[in-house]
Amino acid sequence: MEHRTITFELDDFTLEYLSTAMWADTPEDFDKSQWDDPRDSIGYESLMRAYLDCQVFQRQISRLDTSKHDDSQMAHDFWLTRQGHGAGFWDGDYKEPLATELTKLAKWHGTRDLYIGDNGKVSIG
Repeated sequence: MEHRTITFELDDFTLEYLSTAMWADTPEDFDKSQWDDPRDSIGYESLMRAYLDCQVFQRQISRLDTSKHDDSQMAHDFWLTRQGHGAGFWDGDYKEPLATELTKLAKWHGTRDLYIGDNGKVSIG
């Protein structure tokens, strides 16, 4: 069986989402001095999972008027909200009913756990 490598580019939304994940939920056994670029510190499968989560979320919110909000902040709030941190869409500059709708969509995605995989990189499960 031939092994093929699938490659994809991480968009800015996903990169900010991953930076927030590492900032907020870095595993205790991860040497933070190793953290630089998510593409170097996070395993390939986890990068793909994060990319797909972000693509689905962005597609879900495409019907909402988010034009007044920065994608970088929305990616940051997506991670914080889905993880149940004390910050997120509900406490930012999002007016109702947008704040509630974004919160519901982020919560629909459930939580993710960060841990060190067998390859020594951060995994997102």
